[in-house]
Amino acid sequence: MYVSRFLGSAALVSTLACSATADTYLTGALIYWSDAVGNNVAGAYEFDTFSTTPNSKMSLNGDSSDPVVSLLPGLNVINFSSPHGTTLSLGLFLSDVAVATSGPFGLAPDLVIAGAPGAVAPTIPAAGVLVSTFGQFSPSAPYHGLDYVDIGADRVSVVGFTYSPAAFTGTVTLHVGPVPAPGSLALLGVAGILARRRR
Repeated sequence: MYVSRFLGSAALVSTLACSATADTYLTGALIYWSDAVGNNVAGAYEFDTFSTTPNSKMSLNGDSSDPVVSLLPGLNVINFSSPHGTTLSLGLFLSDVAVATSGPFGLAPDLVIAGAPGAVAPTIPAAGVLVSTFGQFSPSAPYHGLDYVDIGADRVSVVGFTYSPAAFTGTVTLHVGPVPAPGSLALLGVAGILARRRR
């Protein structure tokens, strides 16, 4: 009886955690020349989506001037275009505010995906890999090494990536879900122990 009540409480906590999603937006992007694991190999030159820089432009879903993409719970496929066909890395900036922004000069992207021509899967730079940052002639900065970032109550994860050098286009697939609640995971673990003891 106690176990069933405990499991019911754990399920309730889990359900509440899953239903807590905030508005999350892809607020801009940059592309830079990299090696196969994401190291910036061309210095400060990059392509981006921001009208506030004189950098050459790339596009998200066909928009190259300050695009903002609303991300929905579940899978989100975003198209991007690149003006060159060499090995590249794609940096993404995210926010809970629907304004085209990347933060201050020299800020590393929230998510970075390294890809070679013909890539069909995402490669996430390891922790410490020097990636390109926002702003013309901006410095490189170490990446955090994760394939996800938490924006408010949402966790945005990279789950897919393609790049066609012939068309200079690609896609990145992002999954949006709730940030896992440590309390709900602990409850489920304790509930499992209690269930085993009852047997």
